[in-house]
Amino acid sequence: MDARRLGSTFPRIAGRICFDCYCNIRNGFLYLLYGGMNITDQLMLFLRERFDARGHLV
Repeated sequence: MDARRLGSTFPRIAGRICFDCYCNIRNGFLYLLYGGMNITDQLMLFLRERFDARGHLV
């Protein structure tokens, strides 16, 4: 692998790692914010409150 290819690959990997870290931190913050309730459960509960069985806005 030459230096040019390594130079273009490294920022992409570093960016991906930073993005994953950001997602983990954000999810952790939301997890604490909602009192430890699972984010997907919280979201589904929110959607279920807003929409009826046919998918119409309540």
